[in-house]
Amino acid sequence: MPPVWSLDGSRIFFIRQHDGVNAIKAYDFETKREWKPDFQLACGEGCASRALALSPDGQQLAFMVSCDNEWSLQIAPSSGGHASETARLQKEETASGWGLTWTPDGRHLLFLGKSENGLCELRRIPVKGGEPQNLGLKIIPHIGVRLSFHPDGRRIAFTGPGSGHGGEVWAMENFLPRFTADK
Repeated sequence: MPPVWSLDGSRIFFIRQHDGVNAIKAYDFETKREWKPDFQLACGEGCASRALALSPDGQQLAFMVSCDNEWSLQIAPSSGGHASETARLQKEETASGWGLTWTPDGRHLLFLGKSENGLCELRRIPVKGGEPQNLGLKIIPHIGVRLSFHPDGRRIAFTGPGSGHGGEVWAMENFLPRFTADK
């Protein structure tokens, strides 16, 4: 799982495994200190974390937390504090928490869900909660899929399995719905 930079570049957030549990950590470059943000998780302590995404304004961190047979999609202040649960998803519905990212307007999270035919589907969910919505893009499941929005918010790049040896990088344009205020 790659680290996530703060907007000012003064710290990184990452996931470190200790005693079989993946915990969210941060490293501050000014103090040269690693610390654990004090998140009060919505589904309890000792849950394995996976997939990190920093909000466009840098104030919130979204992450998936494994709780029993479900993934809990949670959001917490990037400095630590109370996490709120955006969604609870069955593990068989998600692609192991890979591919989590914010939309440029900060109102939705995108992630990969599993479809009935074994492919991954790009889905979005409002940050304030609600039902995930399929966006119509299906890809072959692949460990380590990453999603990245272009700064203009109209294009998204992702990694996936290649047709030969290794992975390929794909960029798709003009298939996402516009991310504007809900009516």
